[in-house]
Amino acid sequence: MSRCFSLTETKNWCHRSAFSRSGLRSTLTDFKDGTVMHCWAPKARKESKPNLLLIHGLGANAMWQWADVIPHLTPHFNIYVPDLVFFGDSYTTRPERSESFQARCVMRVMEALSVKRMSLAGLSYGGFVGYSMAAQFSEAIERVVICCAGVYMEEKDLVDGVFRVSDLEEACRILVPQTPEKLKELLSYTFYKPPPLRLLPSCFLDDFIDAMCTEYVEEKRDLVRAIPKGRKLSDLPKIFQPTLLIWGEHDQVFPLELGYRLKGLLNCRIGCEPLDLGMARMATGIEDLSQVDLSTEEKDKLVAEVIRYVLFKTHQNSGCPIKREELTQIVTKNYHQRSLPALVINEAIKKLSSIFGYEMRELQRSRPSNAAQGRSSQQSNADAKSYVIISQLPAEIYGKYVEDVNTAHLTGFAFVVISIVHLAGGKIPEETLWRHLHRMGLHETDESHPVLGNIKQALETLVLQRYLQKGKLSGPEGNTSGYELAERALDGPVSERIKDYVSKIVKKDVAAVDID
Repeated sequence: MSRCFSLTETKNWCHRSAFSRSGLRSTLTDFKDGTVMHCWAPKARKESKPNLLLIHGLGANAMWQWADVIPHLTPHFNIYVPDLVFFGDSYTTRPERSESFQARCVMRVMEALSVKRMSLAGLSYGGFVGYSMAAQFSEAIERVVICCAGVYMEEKDLVDGVFRVSDLEEACRILVPQTPEKLKELLSYTFYKPPPLRLLPSCFLDDFIDAMCTEYVEEKRDLVRAIPKGRKLSDLPKIFQPTLLIWGEHDQVFPLELGYRLKGLLNCRIGCEPLDLGMARMATGIEDLSQVDLSTEEKDKLVAEVIRYVLFKTHQNSGCPIKREELTQIVTKNYHQRSLPALVINEAIKKLSSIFGYEMRELQRSRPSNAAQGRSSQQSNADAKSYVIISQLPAEIYGKYVEDVNTAHLTGFAFVVISIVHLAGGKIPEETLWRHLHRMGLHETDESHPVLGNIKQALETLVLQRYLQKGKLSGPEGNTSGYELAERALDGPVSERIKDYVSKIVKKDVAAVDID
């Protein structure tokens, strides 16, 4: 006997009504090649508003994933919400299953709706599609927001332990669930703090599966299989649109590490905000930012406080990283909105750049090469929440008006030490490093050097500043204490300056040189 009532279908009807009340209409576009695409589009497009494309992820249809944010976005944008192929009312008889094919289909829909330029936001799998659109149609895509999408992954990550589920077929069974047990497993991965799954009645789960997960099962799983197939980081195109990454700090589907990889590829021209959320809360996390009840004057005052703290603290602690927790405490001292710290810190980052000429860059602790030195994920996350400021001013302006001549010698010392470690291949035993410093008249026992003062302390400052990290290095004679290049020394511009400096000395291209 068929069910006379479906909670899932009722929710579908509610979402459909909400989309309509928000000024959107349902459209179908037939490409005449076996592909039909469904898309929600404005009933009356306003040329004065920018166009915003929202691309959903795996799971339910587009309505379920974007319903909460639509009412907050439609007053400011012409909103377009397509169902990707094999979701909602979109389908194809063609054999293609890659995200690049999905990207071309979405672009054809936008062209059919006479949309020539747009920004986009892609959630999870939709982030893969959005990134592909930005790469393929750079003239049409103005800005990009990627939410929890491991775009910068490769096939070998599955066996390297990057993902909690390393078996691709098992991942397909979870991401396209056909039983209440698999649906519960999916919920446990996609929510940071999932509801008490044991209390969810199986009849509700069966109802959701019947309504949302029984059509195009193998086709959807083929979409998942196509993501890692033959994927190599070297083949991934680089996009140049202004890009923002939004990531769940506890994301269990696409770990935060993948977000930092992508941030590195795009040369840090993005803001990566590791919120205390799982993937399923990312869409509503965007909504939260629109619900901060704060006057412009109050917000500007908080931004100014954060900027003052960053500038003075950087001067006070010789450029050592500033913990995000310190900045958050400034904001939450008198205000308790969950999303306010991220909003204020992001605004401070913009103003530091536009007014003061500083890039405020978030750091992630580099992993030690020795597995025995690995630390807990909680500690790694804590390390990731810190910032340094880097001058964007021309060298002559910085040298004339900003640089402190009283500390210039420390910069020279840092440059020499980093060069030595770089020549050694990025890591060097402590004993070997001191042997090279001895040749320059620098000794670990010297606490009153006429220029550098305490030499050992000067070296440890480079660790605090995150140019170096200290730990155990594995070698033929066992583990020895040593230093490795840390994230600030591995930063693109710094690394290139070091290589250029060293190559001029040794008269050759530099990767690693035996300096023993």
